[in-house]
Amino acid sequence: MVLTDDDFETIINAVREGRRVYANIKKSIDFLLPTSYGLGLIVFISILLGLTMPMRPVQILWINMVTAITLSFAFVYEPADPDIMNRPPRPKETGLVDSYEVFRLVYVAIFLAGASVFANYWLINNGYSVLVASTVTVNSIAIADMFYMFNIRAQNGFAFKKGFFDNKIAFAVSFTLILLQLFLTYVPFMQTIFKTEAVEWQLWSIPFGIGSVLFILVEIEKTISRIRRNK
Repeated sequence: MVLTDDDFETIINAVREGRRVYANIKKSIDFLLPTSYGLGLIVFISILLGLTMPMRPVQILWINMVTAITLSFAFVYEPADPDIMNRPPRPKETGLVDSYEVFRLVYVAIFLAGASVFANYWLINNGYSVLVASTVTVNSIAIADMFYMFNIRAQNGFAFKKGFFDNKIAFAVSFTLILLQLFLTYVPFMQTIFKTEAVEWQLWSIPFGIGSVLFILVEIEKTISRIRRNK
């Protein structure tokens, strides 16, 4: 490696940027994996309990596509955490996902799957059509992913960290996701392609309720883990 600029400040800036990129790659992985595992668990739980499949394959494809082109894009522009240069160098054998992150992956995936299947079952048993129930389920996972994205922006710290509003892209993609879900739910040709149906506005409380509970759950877990590390 040839250094064309051996100014010490330049080297520090390069290290800071390298750490930021690495941290954001980890955040992207930690964000995408629970969604993928959660979708798989939904299918598994439905088959295991003999329930009507909450979502069609094309709806699962929609969730994977829409989260990839919106929410995960926010991590590209996530600024470095304030303490990123105070962290010790990581051992070279360190993997991208450690045991603590696997724990979070598992419980978030279980929560997403369990809450979505329960909401679907509750709607059908209260007289709503299968199409309405599956539409609410798709929206529940997408909106919960949006809340979870804000958790992961600060992997171990408080979500409303210093510089919370610095990443304008995070808010832009969240707004875009909500528009796409409205498009999916209420536009006729999208209903035909993705097997959805217009839902009553009060039913939107289910997706936003699931997302809020997930957000609080992850923040509590991060707080407990932070206290244990400090001790």
